[in-house]
Amino acid sequence: MATSILKVAAKVVGEVQALIIFPVIPYVVLANFRMFWFSATLSLFSSGRVVQNNCSSNCCAYDLESKRVSCDRCCGYSIHYTPHLTAAILFHLFGCYWATQFFVACSSTVIAGSVPSYYWTQGEAPKISSPLFLPQ
Repeated sequence: MATSILKVAAKVVGEVQALIIFPVIPYVVLANFRMFWFSATLSLFSSGRVVQNNCSSNCCAYDLESKRVSCDRCCGYSIHYTPHLTAAILFHLFGCYWATQFFVACSSTVIAGSVPSYYWTQGEAPKISSPLFLPQ
């Protein structure tokens, strides 16, 4: 049974050669989507409010502007997001997952539709007696 399935699969790939090049199309679509998504991600993550941390410990750090070691204001900075911005970031992350899986499912559906249609027609073009919307 398994060998006959592999024989038919090899025959389908040999006859329907578009199946070999087809995965390039979803790859290009996903690459463009991910570039757009990454730029939107950078915009969202940089939208927070930068606040200097309040620390009472005595620490020293190298100051790049004055090019010397400074012992004041060395506890760093953090970014504070509003609740709406946090929700937008979570929605954006979920949207990336959803859209990626949608593109993958669409490409799988195309392949899953082309292989059985070839198998059941045995490589012959379907014979349509008349167009769909004309009376017979």
